[in-house]
Amino acid sequence: MKIWKMVWLAFFLLLISGCGGAPGLVGSDQVLTLSQIDANLQKALPVKRKASFGSVRIVGMALQPGMDEKTMEVPVKFILTSYEIPEGIEGLVTYQAGLRYAPETRTLYLSDLKALRLAFANPSLEEYISASARKGVVSLVASAIKDLPLQTMPEGFHAQKVEKFMVKKDQLLVDFD
Repeated sequence: MKIWKMVWLAFFLLLISGCGGAPGLVGSDQVLTLSQIDANLQKALPVKRKASFGSVRIVGMALQPGMDEKTMEVPVKFILTSYEIPEGIEGLVTYQAGLRYAPETRTLYLSDLKALRLAFANPSLEEYISASARKGVVSLVASAIKDLPLQTMPEGFHAQKVEKFMVKKDQLLVDFD
């Protein structure tokens, strides 16, 4: 009689657990902390890119909640160096961003970057930055940060893509498919 109670208990536990595989190993919800992602990004920085208008060195970035829970903002601090400003000028460009997942490397990246704001730290030097350089900085920074790994998922994690995500306080909730 005791064995039947153990069988019923095991059956009941399987029933309430959803009868699924190990959590987090097959397309599922994952909770990632923004502080851990920020630490991963800081390890990958600085990044330098060159273009016809000059060079940009990305020195800092972070993930933040956007206007609502389903959006994310990414402020990126950079230094622009050009012929006109050889000593460089600090700037900050803020993007609205999405997420993409590379299943072959189990890595999460930024995607769908849309510039929201661009500002420079020294207003007296701003006049030396052409309109084409301003436009170029935004696209050059975006092309650099979309290749920076945000988080690599653990060995054995299987998913194909990001279905949706939500930013809440210091957490990034990601629903994988």
